[in-house]
Amino acid sequence: MPREGINCNLSMPYPCITPTKLNSYDSRMIRILLSRKLAQISEYLLQSALLADGHLPLSEILECIALSEIKHFKLLALLLHASGESIGIGSLVRKGTGRAFMSDDYDSCLSADRMLESLLDAERMSASDLRLVLSQISDEVARKLLLRILADEQHHADVFANLIKRYQKD
Repeated sequence: MPREGINCNLSMPYPCITPTKLNSYDSRMIRILLSRKLAQISEYLLQSALLADGHLPLSEILECIALSEIKHFKLLALLLHASGESIGIGSLVRKGTGRAFMSDDYDSCLSADRMLESLLDAERMSASDLRLVLSQISDEVARKLLLRILADEQHHADVFANLIKRYQKD
């Protein structure tokens, strides 16, 4: 847990990934989400590194959330593997199924509260994407995992909203 005392992870367990057979649509949706997780992880780690000198507590929170996103990536990859599919990091990047988590013209010199607002918007978009996939996906193993990941994304949005309030007071 970061020094700020903010718990960036929920204490709820993740569902077990059991062997399943994803249909082609469900598989494609999971691959898209997996690719997007790469962008999220990269963005959080980059911002954490950029903030390490001037905003160490915020840097630690972003690193903690990145670790949560890494867990999501691992579980989504395990889901694909459990369905008997082969996956490779190169194919996730080459296919271009991921979109930038934040805008390409993101300014690394943004104030902490503006950066948090951008991250909050991105988390809300991620939660919205998950809700859309959940409305269309049929595999129950995948649905349980995506519902648990959605809970994390909503929690991350709450963390950012609370941090914004804190930074606006200062």
